[in-house]
Amino acid sequence: MGSNFDLPWRIHWRLGEGGAEHLARQVRSCRPLSTVIELQDPRDLDGLGLPWDGTEVVAVLEGWRLCKRELTNEGIRRWEFPVTDRGEAGEIRKRFFPEIAPGIASLRWTPERDGLSRLPDILDAAARYGFGLTLPNRHANDISSRGNETLPLPEEIKELDRENILEVIDRLGVDHLRIHDFIISEFLGLDGPEPGGCEAGNSIAFIDGDGIVYPCCSLLIPLGDLNEDDFAGIWKNPARDRIRKDLLELPSVCRSCSLLAACQGGCRGIVYHLFGHYGAPDPLCSIGAGVDNGSGS
Repeated sequence: MGSNFDLPWRIHWRLGEGGAEHLARQVRSCRPLSTVIELQDPRDLDGLGLPWDGTEVVAVLEGWRLCKRELTNEGIRRWEFPVTDRGEAGEIRKRFFPEIAPGIASLRWTPERDGLSRLPDILDAAARYGFGLTLPNRHANDISSRGNETLPLPEEIKELDRENILEVIDRLGVDHLRIHDFIISEFLGLDGPEPGGCEAGNSIAFIDGDGIVYPCCSLLIPLGDLNEDDFAGIWKNPARDRIRKDLLELPSVCRSCSLLAACQGGCRGIVYHLFGHYGAPDPLCSIGAGVDNGSGS
């Protein structure tokens, strides 16, 4: 896995009520290369002092269905709109185009077991209406509350019409597609999201609406509070070093697997919040589950 970063260069921040300006100063002090900001209302961005020099800002508009305000392009590299089906793409385009500059709007869709078959339609809608498409990692709260029942099964992924999907991706443009899930990336022949493995608490960090810092939105182990300490102090917390060491200790089935160089053990946050420890393989991996290749031939 990657080097031990003095500060995260990617920060995922979920805006809450109040205190955004103070937290924004803390985030900017890290000088991250990119920041993903989840928000309910575009007005939440007003006090953040955008644009931020040297930082690419992605705004995820969770509340787009209730949004009654025009969106700004100032300081925003990409707007992302969470959707559940292709029909919402047309509604978003009608409501928010052409005020958004071309090329900076993306649909955001989380593949689930019951809805995995919608992937070709979601891709087609993104290509048809001029969006990009982001398939993000999962929040730990979702993992903890719903368990693994919503996670796509590897065999279901393999049943997708790969040739048709690749044709749509060609129309969309691979540069406009961002997939966090390694199994889906591998199935489509695309580069995985984390070539150095799980970067929780290393190059990435997550901040919730109250200012609590975590290793990742998929790994909610609190490292510190930005209302009580600065980011540099929190990043020196011994708990972060322990987490990084734990993440490096992959299950034996992973260490002996021929795919390790590519997947690097998968999402350790999913494992932690499902099983309470890091020692199990990623449930999205059929090899790790011992289905085909438990000994890693």
